[in-house]
Amino acid sequence: MSNKERKVFCVGLDGATFDLIRPWVAAGELPHLEKIMQGGVWGELESVIPPISAPAWTSFMTGKNPGKHGIFGFTKQKRGSYEERFVNRQLIKSETLWKGLGDSGKKVIVVNVPITYPPEEVNGCLVSGMDAPSTKSPYAYPPELREKINRVTGGKYRIHLHLRSCVTHLQLLNS
Repeated sequence: MSNKERKVFCVGLDGATFDLIRPWVAAGELPHLEKIMQGGVWGELESVIPPISAPAWTSFMTGKNPGKHGIFGFTKQKRGSYEERFVNRQLIKSETLWKGLGDSGKKVIVVNVPITYPPEEVNGCLVSGMDAPSTKSPYAYPPELREKINRVTGGKYRIHLHLRSCVTHLQLLNS
């Protein structure tokens, strides 16, 4: 197989550690993941500081630490105020892996990675992750992909875990 024919498939499971995964795979509870592990390469990764999802996923997608890509959590304080706002892809100070691959002529498919909303233009397709505001938002690239997803799912596609609704729900519970 030549280098032009090679394909890479990467699965990221947020918070899923191998002390949980290995016993479930051994018990036959995760047959599809077992097949992927048997036919590929896998390993434990060290997280970033702070070890939370937003900066960790952004480090994965940029190859840089939070000090260089600028994402330290799911929210960021508005300058000159105590008000918080949700971070999004537009606040990332570095190029993403898939943008670089696409610019090099590689086709990419990115699905449900946090901090990818609004979706960037890529050589392929991108479906934003849990930071997308809703399925009514332009959460996919190219834009017609959103309509195709709605058609294929009968309008039942969900953005899971929907970050904004979870935070709003927690705020209501605490008030």
